[in-house]
Amino acid sequence: MGTLKLSITENINITYGGYEYNYTTSGGSDDLEIANVDAYQAQTLSIPTAFTQVAKFGSTLGMGSYKASDFKYMRFRNTDGSNFVTLQLSDSTNNKQVNYKILPGEAMYFTSLVFDCNSSTTTAAATVTQGTSNVAGLSATADEVQLKADTAACNVDILIAYDL
Repeated sequence: MGTLKLSITENINITYGGYEYNYTTSGGSDDLEIANVDAYQAQTLSIPTAFTQVAKFGSTLGMGSYKASDFKYMRFRNTDGSNFVTLQLSDSTNNKQVNYKILPGEAMYFTSLVFDCNSSTTTAAATVTQGTSNVAGLSATADEVQLKADTAACNVDILIAYDL
């Protein structure tokens, strides 16, 4: 059985004023360690300006399809220098979707397929009032990931890790 280890390094160097901030996780208590990672798929895809399915989660393992119960980790890194990417998680059973914006050079990772939003994709959301919550609980599980580039195609590094 393998283990996926995620370490984070942050460096800020402010030119004016001479301030500097450095932080690096080190050791098991600071790093994210995910056990039972037996396989992974890593690739760089050219993402067009229309939503494109890059992963599917269900009950069986296949080409581009992963067993949801064996999912461990996924990471998406936008390698473009000026174009953002929209990442969409979809739950076709509960008719829910959520979008995330990944700016140029940024990365986003997930350790769970569970998410929520305050309405289905076919009905309007309840009125949003600051300081209150319309989300009662986590009630959606992604069965699909789609990506879309904003103004021109761009490359996205994708890593999906799972158990066998």
